[in-house]
Amino acid sequence: MTHDPHGPIGRIPSGSAPGDFDLGLECAEARVLLPRHLDGELEDEHASHLRGHLLACPACRAHFQDQRSLKRWFVPSAPSAVPSGFSARVAALAVVGAVMVPSAVGATTAPTEIPRLLAFTTGLVAAAAAALLALSLALAIDSRPAAPAGLRADPLPEALQRLDELNRAEDAARREAQRRVDGAAVGALPAPTQGSLR
Repeated sequence: MTHDPHGPIGRIPSGSAPGDFDLGLECAEARVLLPRHLDGELEDEHASHLRGHLLACPACRAHFQDQRSLKRWFVPSAPSAVPSGFSARVAALAVVGAVMVPSAVGATTAPTEIPRLLAFTTGLVAAAAAALLALSLALAIDSRPAAPAGLRADPLPEALQRLDELNRAEDAARREAQRRVDGAAVGALPAPTQGSLR
């Protein structure tokens, strides 16, 4: 029998009701704490609350068992050894800017043709992108709809002039209406008498 680092779940003592060990932890809260408990990262206080809930809740207990069996499948592997001088070679290549290419026999080489080919390819891609951009702009400008024949190129000055004419006509009509009201009010006044002129 293998040793379980997380310990057994435990059993409910005989004569105890299922809720006696549940310390107020909800199922959703318990399921959030399960992964940390399985990793051994849960504080003692939370772990005791979780264990109490697992004793009282068969559904969470089954979920815990499933998670524990799933965790057993993922055993960390031993770290792989790094060859001596690896970091120095990587740093030197990073400074030089060389690209390592695997050869046919498995060794890696840094041919001098790779940087030139890379520069040529990068320049070619940039030129193609610029040509494509210019072509798409030319097509976008060419495909814009033309203005209808009856539409003037710049109707704004004419529209402003027409608006001024309408404003002047409206002001004249308002002044005429005010003059009529004032004239009607003057005509409605009684004519002055001889005694009122003194």
